[in-house]
Amino acid sequence: MKLTKTGLFIFFTFSILSGPVSSGPFSEKLGECFVRSTTNSDKNQLMRWMYILLAEHPVIKKDYNIAERDKVTADIAVADIVTNLFTRSCAKETNEAVKYEGDDAFSYSFELLGKVAAVGMFSDPNVSAASERYTKYIDMEQFLESTE
Repeated sequence: MKLTKTGLFIFFTFSILSGPVSSGPFSEKLGECFVRSTTNSDKNQLMRWMYILLAEHPVIKKDYNIAERDKVTADIAVADIVTNLFTRSCAKETNEAVKYEGDDAFSYSFELLGKVAAVGMFSDPNVSAASERYTKYIDMEQFLESTE
């Protein structure tokens, strides 16, 4: 079975950003290999890329413009990571997953990889603290009144 660039893009992007995907034993092995084979530097690159993807949304894009060269740099870095995973680090697992489970095997694998990158992002103490900043602006009196 041959996977096209378009197919790879769709699986990778939507698997990282979508909800839970069911998996079979070969896609689970592929996902585990992806996670095991990515370095901290790879995960950092994936975080940058995901940030840039989110910044493309019109609501965000108008306030946070990202230079085209930064987008290209992030895209190239992720392409290198994915190429390495499929063709070197996890070639055996990739071939088995495609052979026995088809293209659907990629969804679970990429979802798992995306979750690992996101966990890395939100486990950072600065990000964790920033995610709680809004709580100092909650109107507790109004909140408590509404729960009575």
